[in-house]
Parts: sequence; C-alpha cells; structure tokens
Amino acid sequence: MKTTLVVLIAVVIVAAVAAAYMQAGQNSWAGNIISTKDDQASLLQYFSEKTQSAVIEKTGRQIQNFEPFMFMEAFPGLKAEDFEGVEANGGVYEAIMGEVVYDATRSNVISTANLAITEKGMKTFLDNLSKRLGITVTDKASADRIIEQIS
Repeated sequence: MKTTLVVLIAVVIVAAVAAAYMQAGQNSWAGNIISTKDDQASLLQYFSEKTQSAVIEKTGRQIQNFEPFMFMEAFPGLKAEDFEGVEANGGVYEAIMGEVVYDATRSNVISTANLAITEKGMKTFLDNLSKRLGITVTDKASADRIIEQIS
C-alpha cells in the first residue's frame, strides 16, 4: 500500500512537470515566453495587418497575396535573411547570398498564388525579425517597434 502511494505521487509529479514543460513550449515566441497562444495569434494578426496595410499604402497596389519583394519595397530596413524559412503557398523562401530565393517544394502548378506568404510564413517572418532586431514580441507596442525599425 505504501509503495503504491509513493508511485502514485511520483506519477502525479512527473505528469505535472511534463504538462508545465509542454505549456511553456506552446507559448514561446522567438524563444521568449508570452502569456497564451491567443496572445500570439492576436499579435501575429496585428503585425500582419499593419505590415500588409503599409505595403498597400506605400506601393499603391491593391493586393491580397503578399510576397517578400513587396515587403522589401515598402520597408527598406528588411534584409533577405528576414525571409529565411518563410513558408509560401507552394514552397518556402530562403536567403541565399543576400537575395530572397523561392523554392517551389509543394506544387507543380505555376501560379502567383504559390508565391504568397502563408500565416505560418508570417509567423516565421516575425520570429526572424524579432531575433535579428533583439525585440521580444510581447504586445502591440513591441510589434510596432519592429515595424518602426524596418521602416
């Protein structure tokens, strides 16, 4: 009985530690902890809307599919490395010798929609910027600081 109780307590402790570890991993943003996944999604949406609106405003294009060259045209502080690993509908972007290169990995169909950055790609883009600029994304003000730095 005593052994069973000790084993049960050990299992509960291990489960609690594992749950806490997994929760912390789910809430990380560029290696920094923010409060919830909802916060991450909200901040990503805020960043995406602000940067995409700026692309439309600065370039005069009324578009729905955004590609790295459009962001680079609107934000002169961007570098090719900011798009490393950024997912598109039909592939992924890489930074090679200071240039952004598209690697078509998912589709044999040729379409401009394949070049559009996905939501997951926008998260990678923001993560890359956060790391390069040393700005932890914790709220809208920190997202605004990133946008200000690349403008």
